[in-house]
Amino acid sequence: EIIIKNDDDFPVKVHLKSLPPFITYSGLINGFAQQKLVVINVGGSLALEFSSSSESLFAGTALGEVLIGVSGGETFPGCLGNDVHVEVEVTVRPTNELNQLGGISITGWTTSIILILATLFIGSWCLKHRKHSVIRKMQPPFLLTILFGVLVLGLVIIPLSIDDGVATTRGCDIACMVTPWLLSLGLCLTLCALFSKLWRINRLFVPTHGRVLVREKDVVLPAIVAFTLNIVILLCWTIIDPLRWKRVPVKGECWNTRGICSSENIALGNGFWMAIASVNFGALLLSCWQAYKARNHSDEYSEAKGIGIALYSWLQLAVIGIPVTLL
Repeated sequence: EIIIKNDDDFPVKVHLKSLPPFITYSGLINGFAQQKLVVINVGGSLALEFSSSSESLFAGTALGEVLIGVSGGETFPGCLGNDVHVEVEVTVRPTNELNQLGGISITGWTTSIILILATLFIGSWCLKHRKHSVIRKMQPPFLLTILFGVLVLGLVIIPLSIDDGVATTRGCDIACMVTPWLLSLGLCLTLCALFSKLWRINRLFVPTHGRVLVREKDVVLPAIVAFTLNIVILLCWTIIDPLRWKRVPVKGECWNTRGICSSENIALGNGFWMAIASVNFGALLLSCWQAYKARNHSDEYSEAKGIGIALYSWLQLAVIGIPVTLL
C-alpha cells in the first residue's frame, strides 16, 4: 500500500505512470489503473493498493519501481520533479526441493528381488547336484558361502532405496545403519569364501611325497578372523556413533536439500568406514594373491583362473571406484 498525502496549499492531481511487470494495481479508485487523473485536496490523502504476482518470476529477489505522476505539485513533498518514485522489492521463495528417490526406489527393490531370487535358484541347483563330480570339484560348501555373501550384498539395495519419501525419520535412521552391516558382511563372506577356496586348492597342489588331505575346516581360520573383525567394528560403530538420516542444503540453498546418512562425529564415522574398508580390502588383496599363485593349475581340477579374473575385476573397481566416490 502506498499513501500519498497533500500537505501543500492547493489541490494536486496524480496518475499512475508505470508499474513493474510483477505489480498490479488492486485498489478501488475508478480509472486509476487506466492512468486517469485523481485529485487530492488540500490536507487530504490517497491510499493506493497494489498486489504482486510471482508467476513470471524466478527464485530470488526482484526489484522494480512504481512511478506516479503529479500535476500542479512542483513543491509536493517526496517528489522528484513531478513524479513520485516508490521502489518495490519482491522476494520469491521457490517450493522446497527434497530430491527424493521417488520411482528409483521401486527400481532398486525390483533389482534386489531379482538378484535374491537368482541367488536362491543357483544355490538350490548346487544343493540338488552337490554329488555331481563337477560340483564336487568346485567345493559346494564354499560355493554356497559365496552365494550367501552375494545374497547379502543384494539386500544392500533395499536400505539404499529408502528415504523420507517412503519412511519415517526413524526408519531412515535404521536403513542408514543397516547399509554398512549388509555391505561389509556380504563382501566379507564372499571374499573370505573365495580366499579359503583358493588357499585349499593351492595347498592341495603343493608337491609332496605322500597324500595330502586338506579339509574345509583347515582353511577357514582367516575367514573367521576377518568376519569377527567386521562384526566388532560394526558393533562399536552402531553403539558409539551410528549413522543417522539428515537433510543438508545443496549449494547453500536452504530450499534445495538432499538426504544423507552421517554420524554426529564425522571424523569418527569416517574412521569406522576406513576400518571396515581396510579389513575387506585386505581380504581382497589376499584373495588376489592366492588366485595369482593358482594361475597355472589345471582347469580340470580347479576354476582358479575364472575366480582370479573376477577378483582382479573387483580390485580394479575398488582402486578406481573408491577414490571417485570420495570426490
